[in-house]
Formats: sequence, C-alpha cells, structure tokens
Amino acid sequence: MSVRYFALRSEETNHCPVAVVRLSPDGTEEAFTRSLEWGPSDLVARRSGEPAFFEISAADAEQLVVDIIVKVRSERYEVPFDQGLTIYAWFWRRADALDLDQACELIRTDTNVSEAFGRDGGWERTYVSHDYYYPMLRWGSPRSPVRVAISPAEAERLMSRGLAWPPRWFVLPPDGQRPQRVAREHADGTTEVLTDELRWEPFVWHGQRRFVEAKRAMGVYAETAESVRSSQVESSGYHYSLTFEEFVHTQDLLLGRDLLRCRDGLRELEEEWMGGEWGVGLHRREMIREHNWYAVELPITRAEADEYVRSHEEWSRLRRRVYGRLGN
Repeated sequence: MSVRYFALRSEETNHCPVAVVRLSPDGTEEAFTRSLEWGPSDLVARRSGEPAFFEISAADAEQLVVDIIVKVRSERYEVPFDQGLTIYAWFWRRADALDLDQACELIRTDTNVSEAFGRDGGWERTYVSHDYYYPMLRWGSPRSPVRVAISPAEAERLMSRGLAWPPRWFVLPPDGQRPQRVAREHADGTTEVLTDELRWEPFVWHGQRRFVEAKRAMGVYAETAESVRSSQVESSGYHYSLTFEEFVHTQDLLLGRDLLRCRDGLRELEEEWMGGEWGVGLHRREMIREHNWYAVELPITRAEADEYVRSHEEWSRLRRRVYGRLGN
C-alpha cells in the first residue's frame, strides 16, 4: 500500500483548503494546516464521507500545500500599501516553495518601487512587473514560478547563506557548420550546453564567457528548439504549437500560455485549445502580437500537445474542485 492523500475544502467559496491530509499504510495520519507544518490529525475518521473532504493524488497534495503556504505567508508578512516594505522569495517552480532555502530571487516592494537582491550583496531597482506576472503564473500551470512573502529575519538568513541562484547564461560562437549555441553556468561553477537533441549536457569551455541576459540566451535556445521541433512535426494532419510569455519558459512546455493547432500548416484554419475543446483561433495570432502577450512560439509534436492538455486539464479539475473556479 502507498500513502493516501486527502483535502479538506474550506466552507467558504474560493478560499484556500483548510488542510491537506496524508495517511500512511500503518495508519499514521498527519495534516498540513495553517500552522505551516505537518502534525497529528484525526480528520479522516471525523470527516470521511463529507463532500468537503475528498481523496487526491500525491501531486495534487503538493500543489495544495503550496497554496496554503502562499496564502498564510501573505496574511502574515505582506505589509499594507504605503506602510512599509514587503519582501518576497521567488521560486522557479511551485514545488520549490516547500523549502525556503530553494528561493532563487528576493524582491522587496514598497508602493510602486521594486528592488531585487543581487549576487554582489546589494539591492538593485527592478522594472519587471512581478505583481503582474504573479497571479497569472500562480494559476496558469502546475509548474509555474511562485512568490512567497517572508519575514525580514528570513530574508536576512537567506541573504547570509546565499540564494539558490538561477544559472547565468552565455552564448557559444558558431563553430564550422554548427550555429551559435546557448550554455549556462550554475552557482557551483559547473557548466552545461544545449545539444541538438534539446538536452542539457555537462561540458568544459575554456573560451571567454560573456554572460548575457536570459532573454537573449533563451532567444538562441528558442531558435535551436524551433529548428529541432520543426523536423519532428508530423508531415500531415494537424501542426501544433505553443506560445510563451517569456523566452526562459520555453525550457518547460507546461509553462506555455496558448496551445494552437492548424491543419496541414494552414494558418487560416488555426484553432486554439480553450480548456475542454478546440475553438476557432481566427485573428488570435494577430491579437497576441499586437498586445505583446508572448515572446516566442514553438512547434511541438502531437504527443507533446496531448501531454500539455492532460496536465492542464488535471490542474483545472483540481482548482475547480477545491476553489470552485480557476482563479482566486
């Protein structure tokens, strides 16, 4: 037997779940609650059979635990507008928020000014609209980045020990018939290069490393990915593609914003996945470009499109069952 998981939905619509419960094969029961830790529980015995108490998967349990963490920490540490600084820890993937030490970025916000903690130990003004991306990313995908409000003491500890910094990017110059390639250096000094099979592999580079912004590096990544994926797309039937808001998101197909398809590559017959069915995507592409809603579009295979749909449908079912709708 394996561990079973349950969720206790709030009686109030659109509120975070009251608890996530795990029941071990030996009968040991624990619940993750607003205390933000696992503790002894008897909810299975007391609430089984109630509509608000239902079994979920291990993956769903992880997602809901992160929801509780985000909600409770927001209530504890977010400072009202114009009354001081709020400090957020950012995590590249939602699951990383289960461990504060996995924070990859610190952002402090005071009214309309945001500053990011840099590798040199100082704070620099940032113009990235984190408040704009946060709600969209939180609800958009089970693997989206997420931010968590933290205390000043926790921020000091993270700054002292060091963040789980994201990799720094550099671009390798063309070599013979091979076009330029993107590479990355991790915080521990190890390096990887993106292969023609879209895999990151360790390598040693003795040349000069001119680090570039993620946007430029992922632009090179996207060019490589588009070339490789175009060759994998079926020659007949539907052609599938995903749009992404940020170049860096193209590393993970589940972070795609819109799933599109068109028969035999005919754009005038384009359709968009609308959460349960395909709908006519006429003029959709022009509207997206006009409003700059995406940075890149990548062709994908039918199998990748099916996996995208499966994952997002499971995610949507969980959100609707727990919250009553997709958004908060």
